[in-house]
Amino acid sequence: MGMVNTYLSDAVVGGVTTGAAFHILTSQVKDILGIRFKLAGGAHFFPRTWIEIFRHIGESNPATVIISAVSMTIVSVVKTHVNERFAKRLPFPVPVEMGMVVVATLVSSLANLEQRFSVRLVGTVPSGFPRPRLPVFSAMHLVLQDAIVMAVVSFALNVSVARLFAKKHEYRIDPTQELLAYGVGNVFSSFFESYVLCAALARSVVQEASGGRTQLAGLVSCAVVAIFLLFLGPLLQPLPQAVLASIVLVALKRMYLQVFDLRTLWHVDKLEMLVWIVTFASVLIIDVAPGLLIGVVFNLFLLIVRAQLAAMALLGQLELAALRVNENLDTVMGGLLAAGHRRRQGVTVTLESRASVDEDPPLRALALLRQRVAIQEARP
Repeated sequence: MGMVNTYLSDAVVGGVTTGAAFHILTSQVKDILGIRFKLAGGAHFFPRTWIEIFRHIGESNPATVIISAVSMTIVSVVKTHVNERFAKRLPFPVPVEMGMVVVATLVSSLANLEQRFSVRLVGTVPSGFPRPRLPVFSAMHLVLQDAIVMAVVSFALNVSVARLFAKKHEYRIDPTQELLAYGVGNVFSSFFESYVLCAALARSVVQEASGGRTQLAGLVSCAVVAIFLLFLGPLLQPLPQAVLASIVLVALKRMYLQVFDLRTLWHVDKLEMLVWIVTFASVLIIDVAPGLLIGVVFNLFLLIVRAQLAAMALLGQLELAALRVNENLDTVMGGLLAAGHRRRQGVTVTLESRASVDEDPPLRALALLRQRVAIQEARP
């Protein structure tokens, strides 16, 4: 399955990750505004949720909106004007997200924001780990088909997020190694009735924006989560949900700005721009997994179209004495000695064609192609 990465072009990855970022933004808006409605996932999540948001926007909580605005402003200013501006001078980025969580928790607890202003809090955080037990193998035939689909989709999403950060930080990933890691992780987590492992774009962006660059950052995050699950979970109960939503939205700022990649694609490759738009629109209108599938299929379709309309440039070395060219004819008469980039004293001829060559080697089909011949005298 590592070959799945072959079909994920940069345009597909860009469309999926940008669309997923807007999905995350949509899911956080109700916490930013302090409105309450049933948020159901599934197909057409994006348009359905925005319809509900505009239907209940008059019920926004002023205190929650203020908390959100202050949180986003502080986090954004520190990250942009401190961490990024003085990155070379600081030994490590200022952990503004952690500081915001601590301060907001203290303020909420002391000011009793839930009782006085109806601010929604994180509430009870379950503590401890579930007891490990063997999976129910007798039910394997009932979930096998769905499991295969989930494995392919989750792996494709994982590779998409991995390629996003690999491109940003200029390193390469090995999709087969990624697949092995996810497989081992899923086998281990199956004993704890866990969900299928999949890259969390919002959490990955938050960690990357906080300065995490290696697997050590992941280990630290796991250790912190384990400590809170076992011992410190109750301390987060007074934390306003608006603060967490604000941190996520600010961390995704660069993901939203990927929309402006369309300007570059317009000048570089308009078909790639079309792939980006189709993938992005499919993710927004339908859902992330179907949008990814549509993007890959559409990209494959365009690859077939490109193959049929591909322009070929064949170089041949001809002896000047043997050359006979009639521009009104469809063929080139002469002695074709060799194809390649060898330069000798004589005439260099470039043959260009917009046709598909089914024979192998391609030189055999030269007489069957409609060619444009450009002859330029080569210097000795």
